[in-house]
Amino acid sequence: MYPKPNIVVSKCIEFDHCRYDGSIIRSDQVRELKSFVHFIPVCPEYEIHLGIPRDPIRLVKKDKTIELIQPSTGKTMTRDMNIFIDGFFNTLKDIDGFILKSRSPSCGLSDVKVYSSMEKGPAAGKSSGIFGGRVKQSYSNLAIEDEGRLRNPLIRDYFLKRIYTSASFREVKKKKKMSALIDFHARNKFLFMGYHQKNLELMGRIVANADHQDITKVLSDYDTILTKLFNKSPSCERNINVLQHIYGFFSDQVNEKEKKYYFETVELYQNGQISLATVLRILESWAVRFDQTYLLEQTFFNPYPKDLIHIENIDSCHARDYW
Repeated sequence: MYPKPNIVVSKCIEFDHCRYDGSIIRSDQVRELKSFVHFIPVCPEYEIHLGIPRDPIRLVKKDKTIELIQPSTGKTMTRDMNIFIDGFFNTLKDIDGFILKSRSPSCGLSDVKVYSSMEKGPAAGKSSGIFGGRVKQSYSNLAIEDEGRLRNPLIRDYFLKRIYTSASFREVKKKKKMSALIDFHARNKFLFMGYHQKNLELMGRIVANADHQDITKVLSDYDTILTKLFNKSPSCERNINVLQHIYGFFSDQVNEKEKKYYFETVELYQNGQISLATVLRILESWAVRFDQTYLLEQTFFNPYPKDLIHIENIDSCHARDYW
């Protein structure tokens, strides 16, 4: 059973016709997630009373600051937006991530056009929207994406792993029991190994709690390293390292033909011809066959609900760094 992540989403993405022209943005990824996460929709522009439809707003650079301005009226909306953001952030609790509208002067994360004046003309650069920039500052420890990037299967997979790990760890923090943390760490061992083995070892020492720290301190220290762990998606080499660790459970139990087939499959993954999921199915079938309960409980095999797993080939061995 997977706890539902709490995700803040731009309301114009699949939830309401609230764009400046009264339209709605369609996203297969957000629509699919509606049954699996708890969405908190928000439209910052509507919340500062700009109306639907409304005259467009834009980011304008004045001296060294960037202001949110509505050219048709000449109004500067930066202060109103920041007041709304402060109040909205105060209402948020137990958030696991954000999906925001790309290129929006309010919600955009990095690709928003910045102009040198209110007059028509080419953009002078790019920046974050006012709301999106504040989200990145205040919630840098969470998964934050826009609907455009989520169309990339590698980014989508990374996002899902991060929000479901965050939701699971929230449950651990609520229980405030060492037994819950020990179980969480054990089930995520191989998933975390793929991200950063040294941080995994450090988290293991925190869980061991040799200094007998209070559970609140232990959870806080663990949370700090867990955030660092997810700074980047696992590399191909680290995934193969995890595969080899898991293979070690079966190296003396499978026959030579099975070994040959397994290593040929790993090579196909390394060459970018198949996804990691294909290799995992072999190892998971062996875990079932040899009744390896410890392995079957590993989130490395199923880090999020199976209904969210897609069949496309995620070539993590030749992808560029998206982070």
